[in-house]
Amino acid sequence: MSQVFRIDCELTAGEIGALLTENAAIKTEVPLFNRRQRRLRKLWTIMLSASKSGFLQPTAVDFAPAGARSTDTFGLYANKHRLITSLQNLARDHALCLRVMGIDRGTGPCFQHQLGRCDGACAGEESAVSHNTRLLDQLSQQRIAAWPFDGPVLLSERTIRPAEHQPEEQFHLVDQWAWFGSFNSAESAADALQSLGPGTFDRDAYRLIYSAIFRGRVSLIDPHRQVEIVNPLLSGVKHAS
Repeated sequence: MSQVFRIDCELTAGEIGALLTENAAIKTEVPLFNRRQRRLRKLWTIMLSASKSGFLQPTAVDFAPAGARSTDTFGLYANKHRLITSLQNLARDHALCLRVMGIDRGTGPCFQHQLGRCDGACAGEESAVSHNTRLLDQLSQQRIAAWPFDGPVLLSERTIRPAEHQPEEQFHLVDQWAWFGSFNSAESAADALQSLGPGTFDRDAYRLIYSAIFRGRVSLIDPHRQVEIVNPLLSGVKHAS
């Protein structure tokens, strides 16, 4: 407290805008006592592909901070070692087979199956469908969803009883899960599209944006046509825009 010499206040239409603004400030200013939300320079993630026998195999890939999010991936890790360790722990805790997942090299029943810690996918005792379902059930908790729109969208957030000088409605400009700022009108957000550069993925912003859309806490607007669009996460529709 003795190091504080000024407090600034920025009014937002709601909690989502406040959290996105706070998160961006933390990434930019790197406050000394907030380490959890600092931006990681390099991240790894898990991508799934099917083997010839139909078993889903996780692969460690470099997570690109910019670009299109066209495929679901799972988890964000500071290094490849942590990613592999996480998969090994997942297999141990849920009787998954590291051999059919392509992590444990070899043929025939794996060593964990001999110890009773693998449900036997490697020994023909569990089908690919069953094994894949259990693997996806666990990985889904850390899924990074593919971007479900054809382009950028506006998240419209409103407040019922705005305080003095507080905006009644704000429009959060988002593309490929990257946040490009909040605007007090849809027109000003649309104008910002003209100079929109490549966005950088931030896992904390992703969680905030995904949760807001998934829980239906915002309306979705096409910034080009200025019309409301269907929420694909709320309705189960895979694409909208």
